[in-house]
Amino acid sequence: MIVLDVQNMGWSGNQVGTFNGHDVYYHQGNWNFVQYILLGRSSASGDMMDFINDAISRGYVDPSWYLHDMEAGFEIMRGGQGLECNGFSFSVSGGGTTSTTTTAATTSTTTTSATTTTTSGGGCDCGTCDWYGSNVPMCCESCSGWGWYDGGCRRSCVCPSSCEGGCVGSQCGGTTSTTTTAATTSTTTTAATTTTTTTAATTSTTTTAATTTTTAAAGCTCDSGCDGTAISPNFSQNGSGQYCWQATSGTYINSWNVAKLEVNDTDYTNKFVFTSSFPAKIDGVWYIYYNSSVPWGHFELNN
Repeated sequence: MIVLDVQNMGWSGNQVGTFNGHDVYYHQGNWNFVQYILLGRSSASGDMMDFINDAISRGYVDPSWYLHDMEAGFEIMRGGQGLECNGFSFSVSGGGTTSTTTTAATTSTTTTSATTTTTSGGGCDCGTCDWYGSNVPMCCESCSGWGWYDGGCRRSCVCPSSCEGGCVGSQCGGTTSTTTTAATTSTTTTAATTTTTTTAATTSTTTTAATTTTTAAAGCTCDSGCDGTAISPNFSQNGSGQYCWQATSGTYINSWNVAKLEVNDTDYTNKFVFTSSFPAKIDGVWYIYYNSSVPWGHFELNN
């Protein structure tokens, strides 16, 4: 994390040195957290590899790791009105290899039988809860998001609605939900494709012949077709995978760390959106498409 400015917030971990005018702080939790702090700025630019190399030299980053992404924004503990990020860009250049991959034409047909699944919530209390596979404190009082701030005491806790296992409000859940999935059949025909990539000059050329995908309903853009699963508030999905749901009610949606989130073919990826701004329903429903490739992807539909 490269910090440009801060108000009323401390640093995680301890200072371990300086780099290029920045104070360097390090905290080891579930991941290595390195902060480069130089305050009083509203913008910055430069070669991010310099910071990565410094972290490598300190033993916090393994040079065999891959770059996952780069992001710009705010870490808001309270307030936040008026904040905006009005410009962000980066480019990545690769090494000197060239590879060519040819995939033969394939046709696949998948048939899913009708299934009914019943799940029971509950199992967490107002002390801790399972949040993305980790046992963390849960805020028992009114809160807003991760890292609730209370009376000068920083608490690393999550809202009860974020807890897996069906927590409702600040109490344990104990709710029961039944989901019925109708039988679906999807056929996908993919013609032969050839991909050539040259990383030295950061140039890629892709030639792809026609691809045909059969989906169950207009407005659903799920690559594997619509399974017709109906959802209602308060619904949430965590983790990787592709899903297409149908919803008829709800006040707002929210998502983060997803590759694609669409409602009736309209992009709302990683956004908080009120349903009053949604496109018109198709046959009385909103088709919601979720696609995430990481286990920390999240979507929720709430009232």
